[in-house]
Amino acid sequence: QGKAINSENFAVGSQGKDIIQKWGKPDGESSSKDAYFYSRRNIEFFLSDDKVTHIVSYDPDYTNITYSEVKHTLGEPAEETRGDEGVYMTYEYGKKMLVIALYYDRTGKNPDTIKNVIVTDQYKRLQAMMR
Repeated sequence: QGKAINSENFAVGSQGKDIIQKWGKPDGESSSKDAYFYSRRNIEFFLSDDKVTHIVSYDPDYTNITYSEVKHTLGEPAEETRGDEGVYMTYEYGKKMLVIALYYDRTGKNPDTIKNVIVTDQYKRLQAMMR
């Protein structure tokens, strides 16, 4: 579907003008013509040519979901990457991709709870952004 739990009917491929028409202008300082951030909705839309290319959800419902719960529910990811700020689990569903970013635990070594979820269908472009 290309949606996040807090994106309502907006998905990858939606028009930016439609988001603004329904939700109003995005947050001024954190937004641009290619990135719409709505802090009160805990969501960010990234766009190219006024079309949503990926969605980043910071929904508070994610904050208590652990690494082991993700693996138990979704299984082994297609890819798992460890970065300076956390672990990124990539799941592929048809033409869409779901990247779950998790914080490290207090030791700084093991993945702990979800910090955000990214929905996209541009696998190569997102992969390059994470590196």
